[in-house]
Amino acid sequence: MTTSKSINLLLMITLPIGLLIFLMSAVAGAAPAADPPALSLKPIANGFANPLAVVASPLENDGRLFVLQKEGGIRVIDKNGQVLPDLFLDVGSLIGTAGERGLLGMAFDPNFSENGHFYLNYTRKSDGATMVSRFTLDSPLANQGNIATEKPIIRIPQDFENHNGGDIHFGPDGYLYIALGDGGSGDDPNNRAQTLSNLLGSILRIDIDETAGLPADCGQIGSYSVPADNPFVNEAGACNEIWAYGIRNAWRMSFDRLTGDMYFGDVGQNSREEVNFQPASSSGGENYGWRCLEGNIPTPGVPACTPGGNYVPPIYDYPRTLGNSVTGGYVYRGESFPRMKGIYIFGDFGSGQLFRSVNDGGWSTTVAEDLSISIVSFDETNEGELLVVDYSGGAVYQIIDELGLNVAQDGPTVVQNGQQTELSFTVTNVGSAIAPAVVLTNTLPAGVSYVSGGSWDGSTVTWNLGDLSVGGDTTVSLTVTSTQTYTNSQVFATATGIDAVQGEAVRVFSFDQIYNLFLPVAVRE
Repeated sequence: MTTSKSINLLLMITLPIGLLIFLMSAVAGAAPAADPPALSLKPIANGFANPLAVVASPLENDGRLFVLQKEGGIRVIDKNGQVLPDLFLDVGSLIGTAGERGLLGMAFDPNFSENGHFYLNYTRKSDGATMVSRFTLDSPLANQGNIATEKPIIRIPQDFENHNGGDIHFGPDGYLYIALGDGGSGDDPNNRAQTLSNLLGSILRIDIDETAGLPADCGQIGSYSVPADNPFVNEAGACNEIWAYGIRNAWRMSFDRLTGDMYFGDVGQNSREEVNFQPASSSGGENYGWRCLEGNIPTPGVPACTPGGNYVPPIYDYPRTLGNSVTGGYVYRGESFPRMKGIYIFGDFGSGQLFRSVNDGGWSTTVAEDLSISIVSFDETNEGELLVVDYSGGAVYQIIDELGLNVAQDGPTVVQNGQQTELSFTVTNVGSAIAPAVVLTNTLPAGVSYVSGGSWDGSTVTWNLGDLSVGGDTTVSLTVTSTQTYTNSQVFATATGIDAVQGEAVRVFSFDQIYNLFLPVAVRE
């Protein structure tokens, strides 16, 4: 007769390895802290001439940052933070730079590691038209591009010297999104943004494979195709390339790398600045209101009108007392600063104000910091760390949590019932200032018995760690016993000005419980 013990052993031997590894893995995930981060700047590199954007290489472990200068030069910051002496590419001979014109955007092909393709958005010297062109490197790791490899993709005539938009991004769906302005001047005199028969005042969505979708429609040149599910492909008189419209001057857009949601800033005229949002579930076609509305108010000086179609209000608008030229940002998804996770961070070019916005059942936006720089663009590294460009100062910075703590747990994830288990916790100061009077606490769940480590008050273990210098860390240990599976999730580090930074959660299974999980019900009983 087979005993229960031998059945357990047999099941453990024959369990699929991947399933067993899954069961024995730590469960990780840091909950957003209630205390907002204290945002600050960490210098990356400087010495740039009128920088308008920074774009991170998509190659794994590459670390290069590409800095776009208004007049057409692209500089490279290597992974060690050094600015390479030679230009990566100079397209100044192609570009007109009057007014708001220049080299405005850059995006890497989704298959850049194989084909070396990247795309630039610039205003053409001869007539100021918006150009999006493809360029190709001999090798994806090359630090020298070749202007002769240009292949124009789309050309869009502009009415005036301003409101060119300029950002380009490949979305989670693999299509290229192009952010445009209304063509310029004031009050959108040709009503471009509310007119679907032209491309201005909109965000476009195109397929860079010119044979994959519908033929190009309103864009000149037409070395692309149109996705068949774009919102206006079946609407008579509407440009098939349009994804969303009603936009004055879309200045810096982004996609949340976790959710796929889209954000962009829309620069106001005389009264309001605004930030707009499109959920990843959207099928496109949103009308964001301009020129009928500036932010949430009727546009002063424009005859009263109502935005047509699917009008969507901004998630935030602000008056000229806070700034005069919004710069769209990113949702922070990096690992270095837990308190920043999930926060949309954007800024204002004119005032240097940095804002943070969160959606917790409704949008809440506050001024985070006065950076006193000309915030012209944001980007994120491959790891999700947030970068910002200072136009006037010619510099690139990383945005960090000045008072930043990170808590990591370690320890066995499978233990024998009743066996003592030692867990360790490492608290690291990842901010730019001393973290004073750091305290680590761990409230133990029911069924877990304290053995040693820290100070025990009957429910919570406490460690007083003192001050932590910038980059400093301290590791402590805790020994417990348990007769059940438990998740050790109530681990928090605090310091003066830093509240409730939560560590990763470690789930502990006992061997007996894993055995029993796979036994037939009759045998378990």
